[in-house]
Amino acid sequence: MRDKLIKGGLILIIIYLVVSFIRDSLELSKVGKRFERAKNEVEELREENKELSEKKRWVESEDFVEEQLRNKLNMVREGETMVILPEDTSGEVGIKSELKGSGQGLEEKGTWGKWMELFF
Repeated sequence: MRDKLIKGGLILIIIYLVVSFIRDSLELSKVGKRFERAKNEVEELREENKELSEKKRWVESEDFVEEQLRNKLNMVREGETMVILPEDTSGEVGIKSELKGSGQGLEEKGTWGKWMELFF
C-alpha cells in the first residue's frame, strides 16, 4: 500500500510538472509574439519619426516660407512680375489669342501646346 501511495504521488507530481511546463511554454510563446509586435511597432515609429523630422526641417526652412508666400499669399520677389492666367469655361487655364492674324483661334490643346503656339 505504501508503494502505491508513493507511485501515485510521483505520478501526480509528474503530471503537475508536465502541465506547468506546457503552460509556461505557451506563455513564453505569447510573450515572444508580443515582443515581435512591439519591435515592429518601434521600427514603424522610428520611420515615422524620421519622416516627421524631415518634414519639420523642410517647414522651418527659408525655401518653405518662400513657397508659402508665393503660393498662398501671391507674393513675389522684388523685381519679379506675377502673371495670372484666366480660366477657360472648361475649367482649364488657357490662353485666348489669334494665330498670326489668320483669324482662327488656337486649337483645343493643352496649356503647354498653347504656350508653344504663342511663343514659337
